[in-house]
Amino acid sequence: RRHERGSGKRLVHAAMAVNVSTRITLAQLPQFVGKQVRVVGNVKAIENNVLTLVDDTNAEVRVLCKGVPRFNEGIVEVVGVVQSDLAVDEMTSTQLVGTFSFELYREALGQCQRFPHIYPVA
Repeated sequence: RRHERGSGKRLVHAAMAVNVSTRITLAQLPQFVGKQVRVVGNVKAIENNVLTLVDDTNAEVRVLCKGVPRFNEGIVEVVGVVQSDLAVDEMTSTQLVGTFSFELYREALGQCQRFPHIYPVA
């Protein structure tokens, strides 16, 4: 029994060591240079391995994809590291399906950032 509990603790500690990305709006990119983030935007353009996303305020971000961008339309969430030129170096990306509201998304992010003790991030 001790061995099983000890193994579980190691898994918990390993999970806590994982680098968690902070959800931000495109307007917040300058505050997160060199950090891992999650951003959401609507596909505006694709050029080679660069995907340009835009939100409802017309803020844009260039996403430096690992290969050819997998998504050519719709809402996409990207996890990556913000570069000094404010482009995001993609680690992974996901297409969001269904109805999406940037207004509700910004409100949710605002709540998370106002109450970090309830919604912690690394």
